[in-house]
Amino acid sequence: MVKGVIAGLCLLAFMAVTAAVYYKKSEEMARKSGALYKQNSEILYSKLKEAYENNVKIEKTRRALERAAREDKTAFDWGADISHSPVILRLQAD
Repeated sequence: MVKGVIAGLCLLAFMAVTAAVYYKKSEEMARKSGALYKQNSEILYSKLKEAYENNVKIEKTRRALERAAREDKTAFDWGADISHSPVILRLQAD
């Protein structure tokens, strides 16, 4: 009977230690996954911001070219000297 009680207590102690180890490991994994989530979120945000800024630059350039095309029809004549064209001057200013 005493051996059974001792064996039961040993089994209970083993289960408690095992549960504590698993809890500690799961806590550590949760902390790592949270850090990875934050890092991935920051990377995604920076990439989206960069894409948005590039899109804004492209849109500004497109609008400048359209505006210049309305104002200066010779700018798109491939044989013309366009170094002093309003298109080139405006793009250099941006």
